[in-house]
Amino acid sequence: MRHLIYLSLAAAFSAAAVTVYAEPPSITVPDNVVANIMKRHPGAGNLRGINETHFGQPLLEVSFKDQEGVEILELFNAKGHLVTNEYKVANLGEVSPEAMAALKQAFPEFELQHAELIGNPNGAGQEYEVYLRANGVNWRVALNDKGILLDKRQTD
Repeated sequence: MRHLIYLSLAAAFSAAAVTVYAEPPSITVPDNVVANIMKRHPGAGNLRGINETHFGQPLLEVSFKDQEGVEILELFNAKGHLVTNEYKVANLGEVSPEAMAALKQAFPEFELQHAELIGNPNGAGQEYEVYLRANGVNWRVALNDKGILLDKRQTD
């Protein structure tokens, strides 16, 4: 009986340790953006839109699954034109040293949930969206490759 109680407590603590981040609420993807995506990805599905700001301009991030089920993230301007893509960062080694230094300064100890890279469509420079957990709080941090924090907000 005691063994069963210990197993139950261990399972409860394990479940409590699972980290989940909350993204902003999804918005309806405009018809002209849907048409743009379908022209290039005819079998796209599960379209989901989120308003974001990158390189100083308001953009609509649309995530979707292509014909093979691969998740794609694209950014569109207010006229529905494709501006650039976001790419999943496999590990923090792919983030610029300046951006990593800024993250470590803002969050001395953190657990990475995931990160995305946004290439500048107008030339040099990159931005990152980093989702992390620090001191029991989930955060979304936007910063550029020079280490300048552009946005920092709790996602809980």
